[in-house]
Amino acid sequence: MRSARFLLLVASLAGALPLPLHGEPEATLSLLALGDTGKPTSWPTTFLPQYRVGEAMAREDRRSPVEALLFLGDNFYPDGLSGRTLRDRLRENLAGPYCHFLELTKRGRRAVREVCDRAPEQTHPVPIIAVTGNHDLGRRQGVRLQRERLPAFLGNWLMPEQARSYELGAGVSVVAFHSEPVNEGRPADALAEALRASEGPWRIVIAHHPLADPGAGWREPYAERVLAALEAGGKPVHLFLAGHQHSLQALSGPGAALHVVSGGGGASVRRLSPAGAERLYAEARYGFVRVDASPDALDVTFFALRGPFDRDAEPRARFRVTPDGHVDRRAGGDGGE
Repeated sequence: MRSARFLLLVASLAGALPLPLHGEPEATLSLLALGDTGKPTSWPTTFLPQYRVGEAMAREDRRSPVEALLFLGDNFYPDGLSGRTLRDRLRENLAGPYCHFLELTKRGRRAVREVCDRAPEQTHPVPIIAVTGNHDLGRRQGVRLQRERLPAFLGNWLMPEQARSYELGAGVSVVAFHSEPVNEGRPADALAEALRASEGPWRIVIAHHPLADPGAGWREPYAERVLAALEAGGKPVHLFLAGHQHSLQALSGPGAALHVVSGGGGASVRRLSPAGAERLYAEARYGFVRVDASPDALDVTFFALRGPFDRDAEPRARFRVTPDGHVDRRAGGDGGE
């Protein structure tokens, strides 16, 4: 049996119920974030980067449990979902690598039982908040399938229509928006509206495309539109989490106290290219990011797989963001530039 709090939280985030009133906010809340995950699988899956990163995330959750998982886009390469491929990709790119975190519906259990058949006490379902990336949009129906069809299989899969603030407790607002339409030239008005609606005081924006310039593939007009939306939203942003770059990076730039790229979720890592923003840390390695929120700080830790066949991850860099937007590099971890 799942806890009543988990079921109530997922229902509230999905909009099926009003947000519960908790009185005083919780003291702490932890998240894991990664992007660029959904590469088509091959055999044997146990050696694939996405599966090894997924196992490392489960180990980290067992060490210190988290309350949510953030997917930063390119969930299904090379061109999104179709009705024909949905069940296969559900098994390959969600149920197989992330079984530990899933809340399967009855329909979902039937669909993925050969790759995700664990007793409830062996798993730890948490809300999964996802945005799409450029590779998710290759088929016109792909985004709709992710947003509307996947929840029939995964009871904890959450995806905004355009942009939305998800209030997770402990004063943490995750403002999620689909960045590819903005990257293609559309205004980011929905992001501004979602930011205005966020409760905070901690605000984490998640998207596929980075706002600060991390290197190749970054577009200045996109950044200008996003920065204009953040200014129109009128609320401070402490963390901007993105993927797109197949690497792990921490950057300093306008629009947020700290910019994070967590794009080492499974697609082939790419050699780092010169960054236009101040680069605080960077490695071309597979991994993920952990965010621990408390009343005093957001602690951001980068984890990377140790070797080409390893299923464990080590902390490589740590940063602390204070409520006033100050960022400190913390002791611990030995990677990066």
